[in-house]
Amino acid sequence: MAVTFINIDQADGAAVGGSIASPGISHTAGNWLMAFVYWEEDTGTVTGATNTASDTWVQVAGALLRLPSPYVGSIDAWAINNTAGNASDVVTAAFSTTPNSRAIMVAQYSSSNGIPTSYEARGTAQATNSVITSSSISPAASGNLNVCITG
Repeated sequence: MAVTFINIDQADGAAVGGSIASPGISHTAGNWLMAFVYWEEDTGTVTGATNTASDTWVQVAGALLRLPSPYVGSIDAWAINNTAGNASDVVTAAFSTTPNSRAIMVAQYSSSNGIPTSYEARGTAQATNSVITSSSISPAASGNLNVCITG
């Protein structure tokens, strides 16, 4: 079964805070969820992710990205490969610091292939470039979801 994008839920917080929560959207049992979390610091970490459906979130190994100068910020990714589902699923990410600016984007996909929780390739580019090209990747299995995080 091919990977199919279902929906996306997102929020950003203007005030200082130790967490960020999505507004809540319907997530179907058995689907994949990917949470991309941004904070405007080049220190600190996401200490965990939770949701209304009480799923167990896994940090995507190697996904933590510190944006290069002159930008300041960090991006991390957390995943669930088989959500319990919830009609109004709120996803919350907690930080080890209290950053000034925070954001969360939760994407839902359907597939029976499972989701890898590690990266296969990374590409880099200078801040002034308009195109970022990754190194070559060979997905571990047909039908895998490949995600690109740029900052």
